[in-house]
Amino acid sequence: MPSSSFWRSLGLGLALSSYVSPNSASQGSSPFCASVATVGQILDQLLLSAESTRQLVTFALILGRLLPIIVLTPFLGGKSAPIWVKMGVGVTLAIMVAPVVYSQEQVPATTNAITFLILMLKEIFVGLCIGFILAELFFIADALGRLVDLFRQTTMATAMVPELKERSSAFGTLSYQFFIVLFLAIGGHRLFITGVFESFITIPVTVMPAFQGNMEPFIGLIMLTAARLLMVATALAMPILAATFLTDVIFGLLNRTAPQVQAYFLSLPAKAMAGVWLFAAGLGMTLDVLSREAVIYLEDLNNMLRLMR
Repeated sequence: MPSSSFWRSLGLGLALSSYVSPNSASQGSSPFCASVATVGQILDQLLLSAESTRQLVTFALILGRLLPIIVLTPFLGGKSAPIWVKMGVGVTLAIMVAPVVYSQEQVPATTNAITFLILMLKEIFVGLCIGFILAELFFIADALGRLVDLFRQTTMATAMVPELKERSSAFGTLSYQFFIVLFLAIGGHRLFITGVFESFITIPVTVMPAFQGNMEPFIGLIMLTAARLLMVATALAMPILAATFLTDVIFGLLNRTAPQVQAYFLSLPAKAMAGVWLFAAGLGMTLDVLSREAVIYLEDLNNMLRLMR
């Protein structure tokens, strides 16, 4: 009876003959030869599938970092964009950044489920940090508009902000939408997308953030950006506060000299018009400040990524 090595040699010979002559089955050869060749091709595909699986896992990790950024970033759709639009933008950006990641050999050595889950949670955390920094930049404009309407005493009128899916005051909505246009006009979106792509080099998908052994600088930077939001918004709204305060003083003196005049009701439209006029007069200064803040926040984004290494 032939040994097992004989049958293995026979199978290998049949597979090689079928590989050399792929049309042999159509020329009258045995169907067994074609089936052996098919098995050999399947084995080759299985050997390649391991590498393909690792690349697919890497692509999923890239998408895990990009999707939180897309949800939190207003000019990429924000919360109001449909899910299929967010997924489409995320997949498009992931396809663009995937060659950079693959060229850096940032492919997980294993596709273990626990390892994948840990890496995915890390990528979501990094994406949330990046999106948080940029979202704070746009909240400066929203806070500025809210403060202007607060000083003008016109907070009763509200409008929906599509990117936030929440209501804001009239000037808050105007300032938010206006700053999105300004950010795109100064090319901030290009700098931001470049920073997001470079984050995959600074913090590879296969490396856990070490925070340089100390999380205090990272936490301090996050708190500083949040404090800067309030500081800049308040500073820009101070001229309107001064104008409305002077209006109250003038109508208060009028009320003392002529009590029969309804000074309070007369002061409401006066303060509203004074706030609008002063906001329009200082619009150029506001644009300059917001443009500088956009550059500062993008620099803070790069600093945050370096602190996370």
